[in-house]
Amino acid sequence: MQDHVIAAYDASPGARDALTLAVVLADAAPGGPAPLTVATVWRELPIDDAEHVAAFARHEDERGEERLASARTLVGDRPDTRFVVAHGTSPAAALQRAAREHGATCIVVGTSHQGPLGRVLPGSVTEQTLHGAPCHVAVAPAGFADEPRTIATVGVAFDDSTESHEALATGVELARRHHATLRIVKVLDEQVVAYGGLAGEAALERIREHARGVLRHAADGVEGVDAVETVLLEGSVPVRLAAASRALDLLVVGSRSNGPIKRVLLGSVSSRLARESACALLAVPHSAASPDAADAA
Repeated sequence: MQDHVIAAYDASPGARDALTLAVVLADAAPGGPAPLTVATVWRELPIDDAEHVAAFARHEDERGEERLASARTLVGDRPDTRFVVAHGTSPAAALQRAAREHGATCIVVGTSHQGPLGRVLPGSVTEQTLHGAPCHVAVAPAGFADEPRTIATVGVAFDDSTESHEALATGVELARRHHATLRIVKVLDEQVVAYGGLAGEAALERIREHARGVLRHAADGVEGVDAVETVLLEGSVPVRLAAASRALDLLVVGSRSNGPIKRVLLGSVSSRLARESACALLAVPHSAASPDAADAA
């Protein structure tokens, strides 16, 4: 499938961050820049009167085109770029529907610039878009548009689960595209470390050696990447991964597997990373159990 990136845009600072990251990702596609759709959205209102619905839609479409004018200026004369006004029962639903209609492989969203850090806020459009998206979702960190950067180091959160293997495959592909270093990061959960400590230093060291072996095996399977690094950390998984993200340009995480349909379904770790990662974050949808099951559902 050819890459197709959708950037969520509402003319806010976070939207400019998202658009900048979307261009970086789309321009690194194999064979040349991938199609880019810049989408601004509005929320449908539960109005029964057809005349009022039509008037509201015209008004929101006009406002959307006004917002897109600034996006056109930011993108310039980039080829294969379209600008659309989408609508849905919620902004997140509109973005997810646009992704399905355009066959998008990635939706890129920004964070809130409210407060000193710039975070994904609980219940925000960004968080809602992450949950249930039919494709990859990338979250641009606050300030990305002000300091555009190349993706020189791609990190992958890895715990040997099916979801983390899917994240690793995506991280490998991105490292190839961007000629980046790949860093595979595993965190020994603090409870595992505590258990090992209670069992004695020898038992704890066996746990650590097993984890190192898992990382070595993962790294040995990587092909086509010039530099592959492994990092073993200990402690709270989201806290340690968030700290590790400070030395990365992009962190790839798998989403929790739940049900047969291929969707981004965030668990506690990936949800927290969406809010606290210092670098761009890419959430990978879990694999469908089977095409037939997905189609039936």
